Amino acid sequence: MVKIVPNIEKLLRTNTALVFLCVISIGVLILLFRHSSNKEPVVAPIITPISSTVGQSSDFSSVGVEDLVPSLSASPFRNAPAPEALPTFVFKGQATAKTSFTCTDVYDVALIYPMSIDYRLYPLSSLYNRATPCAKGTTLSQTISLEHVRTETGSTYYIVRAHQGKKGGWYAPY
Repeated sequence: MVKIVPNIEKLLRTNTALVFLCVISIGVLILLFRHSSNKEPVVAPIITPISSTVGQSSDFSSVGVEDLVPSLSASPFRNAPAPEALPTFVFKGQATAKTSFTCTDVYDVALIYPMSIDYRLYPLSSLYNRATPCAKGTTLSQTISLEHVRTETGSTYYIVRAHQGKKGGWYAPY
């Protein structure tokens, strides 16, 4: 009989919570209903169909291909080294890649990109992105495991090193 009492208390708490949620939901619905019942009639938009014949194309000159491709001049990394100037490696099935760095902040970051992607335009497209805690001024070497990196045999990749503080993202790639 003692075990039944806690179950009843739990049931009462659950029912109370459900009633509270129902009351809040009804209140929100009433507010929305009152707010949407304006005196002004709702006018349906006028839709003009686009008609074209075979061989004609619609004019989309206001949006060019240039508008859809990121611009290096707008990139925060526009002055950073080009991918061709960074250390590269050809993936031949090896399990690791070696790199070294000199620490200038709380973390040093290693990023791996395929040569087909410019990190300055697409910084979030890295295949590998790890921050290593380090002491300022120390030079260390690092072995990067390629076991879980999406690589293809025979493809060329490059390694970007960057600095990172306690807050914020990586900066000053090298």
